Amino acid sequence: MTEETRTLRDERDRLDAELDDLAERLVDAEGGTQSAQMLQRSANDVETRLAGVCYLIDQHGHDETITVQGLDAGGYARVQDRAEAIRSQRDQPGDIPGARSNVFAAVGLVDAPFLDQDNVAEAADALGVKLGAISNQPLGVAKYVESVANELTTVSEGNFESLRERLKAKQTSES
Repeated sequence: MTEETRTLRDERDRLDAELDDLAERLVDAEGGTQSAQMLQRSANDVETRLAGVCYLIDQHGHDETITVQGLDAGGYARVQDRAEAIRSQRDQPGDIPGARSNVFAAVGLVDAPFLDQDNVAEAADALGVKLGAISNQPLGVAKYVESVANELTTVSEGNFESLRERLKAKQTSES
């Protein structure tokens, strides 16, 4: 299971550069095409995560760090189990992607300026404490943590090129 500690300043700069790249590619894309629509969705997603990181910087400072881990099979099972428990408490049947997304982020969250480690250590339900911490943040923060956890959740340690790497290579070669 991969774990990384990232500085908020570096993450803001990384996401800002990614958004610049997407904006440039959107300008060159033919409006209304499937490619342009996919680029727009990607840009919106990056913008949401960037807003979350900027919020954390405003609240806690540029030099603050966040530590996130990828999920192993057990962590993924906890996501499924907790999401199912939340789903079963609803009056209406159906999927609850927002709750699943927050649970995924909570399982991946190791440390953050908004997470009280003493509460996590003392809690009978540490995941519940982390889920509460994530759920009380703006959407961009939750999406950012989920994205990093998803990025770090890998089946293989570099034995193949991921879809994200392949898309980036193709987009770079087309530019």
